Amino acid sequence: MTQAKGQYIAGFAKAALQLATKALTCRQDDRMYRFAATYACAAHDTVSAKAYYVKVPSQFQTAIIQRCQQEGISLP
Repeated sequence: MTQAKGQYIAGFAKAALQLATKALTCRQDDRMYRFAATYACAAHDTVSAKAYYVKVPSQFQTAIIQRCQQEGISLP
């Protein structure tokens, strides 16, 4: 996830999403799903954004919705 964060900060959202997806095969927690959903929105990957969004606790979903809206992706 550290590498994913670095890629995201550098402007490589697709690479960040790929790394986050790989990390999620080893371990899953709320924080990782939050970042994966955010990276998916930034990468314009609607399918992944929606898949990860539903796994994020409701108190964190608003920030993800806003990020996705900035990228033109509508989440529930």
